[in-house]
Amino acid sequence: MPRSLENSVSIRQRVSRQGHGLTGNIDNWDIKSHPMKKSEFGVWEIVLPPVDGQPAIPHNSKIKVTITLALGLWAGAELIGSA
Repeated sequence: MPRSLENSVSIRQRVSRQGHGLTGNIDNWDIKSHPMKKSEFGVWEIVLPPVDGQPAIPHNSKIKVTITLALGLWAGAELIGSA
């Protein structure tokens, strides 16, 4: 693994929606702080580089992948905002 990727966290989603993101206690549940980008292959991706040499998502963190739909913004199975 290239040195620049050590302790990085990579998350991919293949659901085709309007948008995806990552939220949790790593960012005080700020649903806009970690947006995912859609690749040319239709896969939503985010790579979180290490922080001070440690993984960006510490062990025992609570996170959810958010999904933006026409109805609103969802994290897991709960509606956390409206569009």
